[in-house]
Amino acid sequence: MFRRAFLAAGASALATAPLLAGGLAGRTPAGQQRLTGSYITALEPSALAAVAPGSALTLRRDPSRRFEPATAVAVLAGERHLGYLPGTAGKLVAPLLDNGVALAARVTNVRAGVTPAIDVDLYLGGA
Repeated sequence: MFRRAFLAAGASALATAPLLAGGLAGRTPAGQQRLTGSYITALEPSALAAVAPGSALTLRRDPSRRFEPATAVAVLAGERHLGYLPGTAGKLVAPLLDNGVALAARVTNVRAGVTPAIDVDLYLGGA
C-alpha cells in the first residue's frame, strides 16, 4: 500500500514539473538567466528606503574592502551604495565581473525590523 502511494505522489510531482517551471520562467527578466539568490550584507542605514521589490541593482567589484578584498562585490542602487554580497556569493560573482561577464541583480524582498535585510536574485546578462 505504501509503495502505491509513493509512486502516485512521484508521478503527480513529475506531471506538475512543467507547470512549475513555466511559472518560474516568467519571473526571469528577458535575455537573462538566473544565477543564484543571495542577500546584501553590511547594509547602509538608509538602504531599505532606497529599494523596493523588483528594483534593479548594480554589482561592482571593490578590492579595497577590508574584509575579503579578493571577492568583495559592492551592491548599488543607481550610485547609492547599499552594502555587499556575502562571501559565498562574492566568490561566485567576483571572477565573473573580473572577466567582463555582464551581471544584473534585482531585489526580491525587503525586510525591516530588528534585523533588516534585502534579498536579491543575481542574473547572467546585464540589465
